Amino acid sequence: MKKKSRKVKLSNQQGSVLNVTLMIFIIVVMSLLMTSRIYADLFAFHKDEVKLNEQRQIQIYLKRYFRETMDTNLLLSDDFTVNNTRIHYTVDDMWSYYLIDCDISDNQNRYRFEMHISTKDLSVIEFKYLS
Repeated sequence: MKKKSRKVKLSNQQGSVLNVTLMIFIIVVMSLLMTSRIYADLFAFHKDEVKLNEQRQIQIYLKRYFRETMDTNLLLSDDFTVNNTRIHYTVDDMWSYYLIDCDISDNQNRYRFEMHISTKDLSVIEFKYLS
């Protein structure tokens, strides 16, 4: 009897292992890149949040200062510095309300806002940011 020769086909096992390893490597690298991007965005968001909180505290302080000064004294334009923040405001008497234009600047930022305070009950009628 003749023996049939069997041809053994070798499958490319090394190629599939290389493909799987490459895919795992790509997934790990992409995960690390995405995580680092998320942390960078969170850091930038936190920095902006701190800046906005400082601006809000200054605005609350100024509103209270303006109202208390109007209640006890005459409110006049002024310029002063607090914690490396320069605050300059001008006051215009419009009979029924005071128009206060405030310019706030520090080392990195500068912004302006306009506020209308009623002369009758000392309430803030309007508040808006200027460019």
